[in-house]
Amino acid sequence: MTVKADQDIAHPAPNRLDRVLASQSQFVRVPTDFSGNPTLPTQAPPATVGRASGGTDSQYLQPTTYIGDENSKTGLYLLQKTDLFNLLCIPPDLRDPAADTDPSVYQEALEFCVKRRAMLIVDPPSAWLGKYKQGELADIDPSSLYLVGDPARNAAVYFPEC
Repeated sequence: MTVKADQDIAHPAPNRLDRVLASQSQFVRVPTDFSGNPTLPTQAPPATVGRASGGTDSQYLQPTTYIGDENSKTGLYLLQKTDLFNLLCIPPDLRDPAADTDPSVYQEALEFCVKRRAMLIVDPPSAWLGKYKQGELADIDPSSLYLVGDPARNAAVYFPEC
């Protein structure tokens, strides 16, 4: 990305990269010369390799973490701060050996999607894959996710053929 000098100094471009970063970022700035003009390096910095240490994994995500609190706008309710979203997908915490999203999370998310006129894309339980591979399709029951009734029109189970 480049930063070019404005052609029309009387009406400087407000969307120029250095101006956008200066007005909207707390962390990134484009360096300038003594006149305030942007200065950029002529070549990329050398690649460096590092290793992080001292961190620890957090606990597995719990249903209450996914759901959060509506009043505090945490969890899925953080989406209340967005103007618009159309699709919501809540993948399981893959660090957890029993990596299925809890049906209670899907139930809460579905209610939220209905209110916001969005679609909930549901990952199927991991057991469904084994049933599918063994040809036990009659044992795959979407109602086991408790996404039923009129609100279920805002949900779809994404079960790609493997």
